Order: sequence, then structure tokens, then C-alpha cells
Amino acid sequence: MSHAKVRNLTPNQWQKQPAGWFCLNIDGSVSPVSNFGSVGGVVRDHVGNWIIGFHKAVGITAPLQAELWAILQGLEVAWSHGFELLLIQSDFADAVIVNLVNDPNSSLSPTSLSNSLADGIAKLPSPLMHDVALFSSPLVGLQDVFSPDMSTLSTVTQA
Repeated sequence: MSHAKVRNLTPNQWQKQPAGWFCLNIDGSVSPVSNFGSVGGVVRDHVGNWIIGFHKAVGITAPLQAELWAILQGLEVAWSHGFELLLIQSDFADAVIVNLVNDPNSSLSPTSLSNSLADGIAKLPSPLMHDVALFSSPLVGLQDVFSPDMSTLSTVTQA
């Protein structure tokens, strides 16, 4: 299995990446009633264009585990499509800390404002257990989240 190269950034909105880099926005969601979780995310190119989105049910779980499942599933989707230069964005600080403890040379960028699209995908009705749903374009119900992201893009410099 390949290992993604990551950059350490903490933007307040989705930001353009250097050419050749991709952004993986991920999120996990857990129902407070059933504890049933699902994960979702999107891979974007360096200018913010949607490349591929994903959604998967993960069963009964806790919020931290759902977020970690989202990271794993997002990496599997990105790597299976050949995307290795990744900025991984998660809005769940505990998952960022777990990742840094396990691999001090990697980083995740915790951003709430720039992760609303992944949050919307994670909260979609769950597909069949263990099936990953892939989306080649933004879903109709998430266009209102994707479009504002694209209109507020700014360029970022590497930290």
C-alpha cells in the first residue's frame, strides 16, 4: 500500500493547492439515537474541482472511530485512483491527534468551515453495509455547499 505525502495547513476555508496536489475532505457521522455511523468525503484537485466523492455505512460505532474510518476509506478511494499527494482535512481534532501519535511525520488539517461538504456527504442516508458509494460529481442536494466553497477559494502557501 502506498503512503500519501501530506502538508500541514490550517485554513478557514477550502484553499487552492499547488499543482499536482489533491485535497481529501472527510467526515464521520454517528446517529445519537442508534449509534449507527457512516462516513463520507470528497477528493478535489488543486483548484477545487470535484474529482470523486464517497459514502459508506460503518455500523454501530463512536464518533472517533467513525472519523478514523472516514480517513481510512478516504485514503483507500484516493489511492485507488492514483492520488498520492494529499492534504487531508478533518474537522475532528481527536482523529488528528491519534494520527499524529501514530505517525509524527504526517498531519491532518482540522477545519470546520472547509469541511461542510464532507459533513453533508457523511450524513446521507446509509447505503447497504460494507458497500462504498462513489460519486463522480457533487450530489444535487449538496450543490449549495459545493458552490460557495468554490467562490471563496484562495491560494495557500506551504507551512
